[in-house]
Amino acid sequence: MHLHSREDFGFCASDIKENLEKYYTAINNINSMKSKILGNWESIEAYVDTLFWLKYEKKYTYRQIGEILNVKQDYVSSIYRSLPFGWHYSTNNFEETLALEQHDLEKVSSLIGECTENNAIFSSAEYMEYYSNCEGKIANCTLKKLHYDENTFLKILYYLYIEKELSKKEISLGLDTTYAKIDRIISKILNISVSPKEAQQRVARNNRRDYNRVYKRGRETGRRFFYETGLKGSIAENMFRTLLEERAIELSL
Repeated sequence: MHLHSREDFGFCASDIKENLEKYYTAINNINSMKSKILGNWESIEAYVDTLFWLKYEKKYTYRQIGEILNVKQDYVSSIYRSLPFGWHYSTNNFEETLALEQHDLEKVSSLIGECTENNAIFSSAEYMEYYSNCEGKIANCTLKKLHYDENTFLKILYYLYIEKELSKKEISLGLDTTYAKIDRIISKILNISVSPKEAQQRVARNNRRDYNRVYKRGRETGRRFFYETGLKGSIAENMFRTLLEERAIELSL
């Protein structure tokens, strides 16, 4: 069985100029994620480097990364979202990603600081009903890994997810845990749900989507992707047709 390497994607370790050591460590500390990755990749380092290379060095869109990895675009999005660090933002500028991550960490930390006994929210009928429905459902070992007792954690989760409407990814970053763990606690263990529309709105807010910039970047990287890969077929034809239509509109203005 062939294990993916950096060379499969046209680069080597020395091409990565950023120090990604903390990201290697983050994944190595999650046994379930680590074992899954090592089933397809030669190392955790190769996996992280490749995701970094494609998004931040080549600056490909999720659709283009999907073409390269031979997976669907939505799956690519879930790959970046599930990473135990902040590479899920829509920007492919690494400095901007770091700034957004720091902003979210500070925001969540500030909100957690508001989860005190004298906060009137925690004496409301809505919170009491929530607490009654959730009490005793989260295993002690899970709470221990999160470094909170049940009472404190349920307050934090209610305040961040229900009251302040943060996304699961924002919460996972703020609590220094994985998206998968927070998603499992909210959706599977506590059975808390929001409408699909609201979930999309939270993700959009969290991703800081500047659609004009996203589309412009997509056109630019699309041109490079077309020429570098020699892409053929309906995808290439649609891309080329779109570029011609955009150019025609620009000339008519």
